[in-house]
Amino acid sequence: LVTHYELFQVFEECKQEIIDTYAREKAELYLILLAMAIDRQVQYNTRLSTWKDTRGVVQSVFRGNNFTIKRMFGENNICAPRRGLERRFGRVIDDSYEEIAAYVDDRDSGEVFNEDAAKLTNQMESDSVDVAVVDPPYFDSVMYGELSDLPYLSKKRLLGDVFPQLFESELTAKEEQAVANPARQDNPEEFYEEKMKSIFNELKDVLVDGGVLTLMFTDREVQAWNTISKAVIESGFTITASHPIKTEMSDRAGAQDTASVNSSILLISRNSSEKAGENVLWEDIESDIEKTARIEAQRLLSIDDINKVDTSIAAFGPALERYSEAHPVEDKHGDTVEPKRVLAKARQEVT
Repeated sequence: LVTHYELFQVFEECKQEIIDTYAREKAELYLILLAMAIDRQVQYNTRLSTWKDTRGVVQSVFRGNNFTIKRMFGENNICAPRRGLERRFGRVIDDSYEEIAAYVDDRDSGEVFNEDAAKLTNQMESDSVDVAVVDPPYFDSVMYGELSDLPYLSKKRLLGDVFPQLFESELTAKEEQAVANPARQDNPEEFYEEKMKSIFNELKDVLVDGGVLTLMFTDREVQAWNTISKAVIESGFTITASHPIKTEMSDRAGAQDTASVNSSILLISRNSSEKAGENVLWEDIESDIEKTARIEAQRLLSIDDINKVDTSIAAFGPALERYSEAHPVEDKHGDTVEPKRVLAKARQEVT
């Protein structure tokens, strides 16, 4: 705490000098970069930061996406070159800012705006977009709002007087976070599904007819896949393709014992103005879905670099395509068949 206090005090002493020396936009940029580096340093220097004894290093607060008190925590010497402020500044400025800036050199300018994904039409016209690429939040394994409180408070202390409009609330807004949180919602699954539907409905509006929606998802839970795929299909999209791509490191921060998989599944959907037809019987397409999942599972299992959990999720994609073509689907008893039944078939073929 003493280290953090002194670090924040030094920032305050430099802040006014930076504001007086540089033009407003440049001064704000310098302050943001400094604040980001300091915030990162705080994350590696608390009782919530794990001491990795096998490597002799301190790991970030967010190693496990939670705020549990660590049995072995660590403290960093912020003046040390390898793990101190010098490293944090290098990561923020050299590895992040300069790399991003290089992408926009000598290129046509683009438009960036910050908006609620369920309110895209506030900024964009209908039928104006050809392709939308989205990476939805995890279903219930990462509470983004709660985790954001630590960096929010750190930046509020550093930049609250520079950007007062960004730090008006005491803590981050959590009630409307698009996650399934049983501590805040009576029906978490329904809440998450409605949140996703509101986003996909907006995407359907701004996409041209036949426009492409590419959705990346890495959750391994059946409930998560059932909810997200239901939201896509019931928003009027038709799933046309799926591609498993190895994008995640199995030993990455927060990956162990979590709901994420090592491969991302890219679900490709088309925006269609065609209305849903009559209900299709599950018993009429069940064998076709089993065969589709079996062929994909056999193909994927022949690849050395993909495990069975990832395979079952990846085989779900082609089977889901068939389900999407037939949607809406019901069984012989008249009960609605949800995507989770398709995933169950895919898992059977893998095991």
